[in-house]
Amino acid sequence: MTDGSIDYESVVKKEAYEEAGLELTELEFMLSYLSSPGGTTERLYLYLARADLSQVKSGVYGLETEGEDIKTHILSVDDALVRLNNGEIDNAATVICMQWLALNREKMASKWA
Repeated sequence: MTDGSIDYESVVKKEAYEEAGLELTELEFMLSYLSSPGGTTERLYLYLARADLSQVKSGVYGLETEGEDIKTHILSVDDALVRLNNGEIDNAATVICMQWLALNREKMASKWA
C-alpha cells in the first residue's frame, strides 16, 4: 500500500529487520487508523507478515543511532491472545493487531496455506 509518496511495505520490511532481525516473506495490509483523531494527523498502518522464525535469535535489536533497545519475544498466536485477554498486552497498536488477527485468523491461514 502506498499513499503516492510512501511505500509502506518497504518501510515495514526495513523496520522488521532493524528492530527484530526478521526477513519478511509476505505482507497483508490489515488496516490504518488515526492515533488520536482531532489531536494529531498521525496515521498508523498495520500489517500482518510472514517470516521464518526458526533461525531468529533472541536478543536486543534496534539502531543504536536511534536509541533503540528492542527485546524480541516469540509467542504462538494462542499465547498472544491469552496475554491480550488478561491485559498483559496493552498498547493500542498491538491490541488492534491482535484483535484483527483473531477476527481474520482462519482467512489468513487459508490464504497463506
